[in-house]
Amino acid sequence: MLQAALGLGRLDAWIEQAANNPWGLLELQANPRATGEELARRFDAAEAWRHAVGLDTQFETNVSPYLKRLLRGGVLELDELRELSLLVTVLCDLKVQAEGFSPPIRDPLESFSDYDALARVLVRSVGADGQLRDEASDVLGGLRRGLTQARRRLSESADEVVEDLDRQGILQDRFVTQRRDRQVVPVRAGMQSRMDGKVRDSSRSGATAFVEPAVLADRQQALEQAKEAVDAEEERIIRSLCVQLAERAKELQVDVITLGRLDADRVRGTFARTFGGVRPQFSPDRLEFKGLQPTALLLAGIEDPVPSNLTLEKDHGLLVVSGPNGGGKSVLLTSIGWAWELAQRGLPVPAESIHLPPPPFRLAAVLGDPSHLETGASTFQAHLRLLVDVLSQPSDLVLVDELCSGTEPVAGSALACAVAEALAQQDGFQIITTHYDPVKSLGQTHPQMRTAAFFDPGRDRAFQLHRDEISTADPLATALVEGLPEAVISGARDYLDQSRNQRLDQLQDLDRQQAHLDARIEQMKAESAALERRNEALNQREAKLAHKEHQVSDKEVRARRRREDQREALTRAGLARLDTLQDELREAVRRLRNDPRLSPALRREGEKLYDDVRDLRVSYQKSAPVVDRPRMASGPPPQPGDRVKVLSTGAKGKLERVQGHRARVNLGGLDLELDLDEIIKIDDLPGA
Repeated sequence: MLQAALGLGRLDAWIEQAANNPWGLLELQANPRATGEELARRFDAAEAWRHAVGLDTQFETNVSPYLKRLLRGGVLELDELRELSLLVTVLCDLKVQAEGFSPPIRDPLESFSDYDALARVLVRSVGADGQLRDEASDVLGGLRRGLTQARRRLSESADEVVEDLDRQGILQDRFVTQRRDRQVVPVRAGMQSRMDGKVRDSSRSGATAFVEPAVLADRQQALEQAKEAVDAEEERIIRSLCVQLAERAKELQVDVITLGRLDADRVRGTFARTFGGVRPQFSPDRLEFKGLQPTALLLAGIEDPVPSNLTLEKDHGLLVVSGPNGGGKSVLLTSIGWAWELAQRGLPVPAESIHLPPPPFRLAAVLGDPSHLETGASTFQAHLRLLVDVLSQPSDLVLVDELCSGTEPVAGSALACAVAEALAQQDGFQIITTHYDPVKSLGQTHPQMRTAAFFDPGRDRAFQLHRDEISTADPLATALVEGLPEAVISGARDYLDQSRNQRLDQLQDLDRQQAHLDARIEQMKAESAALERRNEALNQREAKLAHKEHQVSDKEVRARRRREDQREALTRAGLARLDTLQDELREAVRRLRNDPRLSPALRREGEKLYDDVRDLRVSYQKSAPVVDRPRMASGPPPQPGDRVKVLSTGAKGKLERVQGHRARVNLGGLDLELDLDEIIKIDDLPGA
């Protein structure tokens, strides 16, 4: 009954599909629940298997009947020997891998018996095709080769006989066939006496006699003897293998049970890894779920279901849950029932954390439509019969969906209040759902009860359980959402009082607002995506411009450097020419001063010319100053990471990279490619 009420068949189907070998499935089905040390062991193993990688417990065939037959002295078929050979190989491989795993996995693996010697014999004797290998014994290969040769000799002799008899005109047709397992040729009636052989059969018309030639009889006998030798050796090998397996059959029976337990633990670990399960904590006076996922929906493939949070204390052990149709009440009850079932099976529960009373649990669930067509009971009658069982047999947890529904609402709500009070007197926890306002009010006022509520689907608080609140269902709103004809809903509104009509109008208005907001949100998402694309395009364009600017800046620096070099060369050339002219004038003035033949006026004119040239040089140097380039240091050239100065501009920066005679310098975020002789380490500058 509990299985059907909670829909646990979906869990059983998942487990059956997840099991890797028949003994694991048997362990999961025959011993689903556990308590005490075994339950703790299951959770420990599930946690270990959650993180285990590379360990395979796969084995398809249930060989337990084969082992029983061996223990009774029976002989196995070759395909059965092959399956046992595979099993022994799997056990050996698993035992070898034990070292790399934690104790819940390692200890069972190390408990396997040592089958290495037996495995070598089986692998050498039985091939993957289920046939005995030539290496199964020292003589089998030779006997099989002899059998092959006997077949070839028989075939060759048959061809020779047919050819010879055909030349003699004795044969009815050119072929060799079999009669009574003997090689015969078709001979024309009346001609069988012309050949050495024995008649084995004749055609219905009597026109053909099937004669076994004497030479083929000898070859046939040799073939049969070779085949008998091979069969006898194969039978001896099979019996020998069965004897060796029978000696280890009891150990193998124990180890396949262990293999089944390992696989069951692996299934629990897979469940935890797949659905994010956690190990429950057990405390007698508290029922608490945080982030409880509806496992039934997870198994059905529903993505991202809304989790539930719930806390109940023993002094307020009955919880009255209300809410709209489709708001999550039934899902909550099913989720809690599943959590109790998973905990008893040693399966980690999909939740953030969970506290339950210590097992074994007594769980009673009145969920879904309990009507029984075979007894003629109505839904309400069947519901009451289940409540009778619940009230007469107290449980650790009672789950009742829509308490006392399905009947006249006034009397039904009164009965529901009375049943709720009776349940609250029981030791344990009770969770009921209802649409009855009197039951909701009772939950708010009764000292041993609490309330919680779900709210309208589609709102911000949808599918979230809120403590100490109540909620009201609106069936007309639900009917509107589910597509009931508007004429029917309009007719129903005529039967409602004004306040309910106003409430329906408000809900419809909220629905329209919600639809408008949803559309606006989608529009804003689209606009945001478009802005992001445009921003990305602008960023790419800006990066290209920055790259181009860097290239332009580099070209401008080089051009300015060339212009400065040219100007400097011209300036230096002009100064040198003026220096030469000044020296010549200085010498001429000196000669004028010492020549008595010249008049004082002429001497003064020469001195004036010298002063003019000197003044011209000073003025020229001021108008076109020569760049004072510091000389390079005699030490090693600058290295990446050094502070350097660009000689052409005087800018200072950091040397990033040197490649050949080229250098990359970072000047405040701008990278320039320069010749190495265009920069100088700052420490090498004079006076640095």
